[in-house]
Amino acid sequence: MLKMLSASDNEEIAKQWIGEALSKDLPYEMNPSTEQEILQAILQVKPLGKIKDGKPADYNYPVNRPRVRFLANNWLRYAAAIVIILAGAGYFFLRSPAKKQGVAILGTSSQKDIEPASNKATLILSNGKIVILDSISNGELALENNARIVKKDDGEVEYQFFEQTENSLRPFSMNTMKTPRGGQYRLVLPDGTKVWLNAASSITFPTVFTGTQRDVRITGEAYFEVTKNASKPFIVNINENTSVQVIGTSFNINAYPNDAFTSTTLIEGKVKVLVDKGAHAVTLEPGERANTTGNGILKVDKNIDAEEDIAWKKGFFQFTSTPLSKIMKQLERWYDVEFNYSDSSLATSSYTGNISRNVGISQVLNMLTRAGDIRFTIDNKKISVMK
Repeated sequence: MLKMLSASDNEEIAKQWIGEALSKDLPYEMNPSTEQEILQAILQVKPLGKIKDGKPADYNYPVNRPRVRFLANNWLRYAAAIVIILAGAGYFFLRSPAKKQGVAILGTSSQKDIEPASNKATLILSNGKIVILDSISNGELALENNARIVKKDDGEVEYQFFEQTENSLRPFSMNTMKTPRGGQYRLVLPDGTKVWLNAASSITFPTVFTGTQRDVRITGEAYFEVTKNASKPFIVNINENTSVQVIGTSFNINAYPNDAFTSTTLIEGKVKVLVDKGAHAVTLEPGERANTTGNGILKVDKNIDAEEDIAWKKGFFQFTSTPLSKIMKQLERWYDVEFNYSDSSLATSSYTGNISRNVGISQVLNMLTRAGDIRFTIDNKKISVMK
């Protein structure tokens, strides 16, 4: 990010964004003289006045707003203010080199913005009954093999295990939770393991974990915080050929069927990725990612920015030199839209930046047009990408 900002090709657009951001209503108080002082200091490469501990003296940090530190690098050594400004605006996108600014265009004047995904999912019970979670009231949904299924106020479904007795013992049963495009949901499994399901994803699991291991199966993308139980490993089955074995940890799996490979990113603990029934295996350390195909482990990426892989779980799109085609796939699933390109070469252009996933799609598209020589037309949920 810093390298892109410091590139001469990007300086003009960076100046433009700083100026625009300073003129916006930001979530903190800053008097006009300080605004001008910051802008002039950044653009003229001179020390800021009234700066203490890397921030304007009259700047009131919002509670719980993350702070970002910049490394010293030419005029960027004074650009802590850029972070203040852009974080206040809530987004940034850069492309290297910067291109002519485009405009995101709606298909008609009556075209409404496309809203982001929300808590939407279906729960398929062992008897085949389908529960529409986003339309059913909170409270107990069903009893399934010694598990009480409860929909909570915060948009989460929890399986609450209760002890088996001779009278309550029921046959082994499996449940499935599915999110559509434009949906997400959270789940607490019978052992207390927490699962975040991204859009267009699913997880199939037993209502009670019996035997020597805890097996679940997923499609799409899911983030896990697994309850530790060394005597009963947690196994995530991705497809017929690939699985992830866990003792107790936090990790992300991206396994959409239309992607070229699946990826497992470890945040905390240890996991073992097994392919071809264990013929190929690798144990990951925190901050590593295993990319796998149906033929075996493709590669292990070490010292990655794991935060990028789990940004979705925290409510952000985050990209680092990411091809536009990959960005479009995420937007398609999240906003339930379809992209097509007027020129296939556009799909390979790369972007870096982040933006909240809780905004309408027009804000995302407008930031992309600021960063590259592209524009968009929207016709209902079909979006064309053009130079």
